Amino acid sequence: MVVGGSILSTGLQGIQKGLQQASKAADEVAKAASVDFGETDLTGAAVDLAQAKLQVQASIMVAKRADEMLGSLIDTQA
Repeated sequence: MVVGGSILSTGLQGIQKGLQQASKAADEVAKAASVDFGETDLTGAAVDLAQAKLQVQASIMVAKRADEMLGSLIDTQA
């Protein structure tokens, strides 16, 4: 069961990392509205947002699979 918990933890950490990356990219986009466009890399921010979205989606899948594994292990033990 330690393995399943470890996988779940990895999935949750991935979600957190993706959300942090999205927040940072969103800050860059918001910054562009208040400063000269030359000072902010909107293309880079858009790419970062897309990467963050994929990171969160993949991490959610990992967490779901870990949850399913734990459920199967519990069913097997019962």
